[in-house]
Amino acid sequence: MVIGDGMIAKRFGKYAEDENILVFASGVSNSSSTIVADYEREETLLLNCLKEHTNKTLVYFSTCSIYDPSLQQSNYVMHKLKMEQLIQSRAFSYIIFRVSNPVGFTNNKHTVLNFFIQ
Repeated sequence: MVIGDGMIAKRFGKYAEDENILVFASGVSNSSSTIVADYEREETLLLNCLKEHTNKTLVYFSTCSIYDPSLQQSNYVMHKLKMEQLIQSRAFSYIIFRVSNPVGFTNNKHTVLNFFIQ
């Protein structure tokens, strides 16, 4: 199963029918967002997925920005760490990827690639 419809979700589309894996590729795409509702939406969706799919391995995409001292207190990094903790304490099985900026074709205007194109 794949949650999300963005660039990462599309790349993991082959798992859409997998009964054992839940790819959680939905979340806050703008890492500079200060909109609380953005973060609450992801948390609510994640908690619902953890409740509904108790026997699946959850695949989650976090951020390597947690290692950047200048970003450690940002809303985004603090949120991602909170989501990691929720997963670690509630998931049956999980894999957390701490990724950098994914690059590819997307309609999201807040990516590094789109910044350079503009």
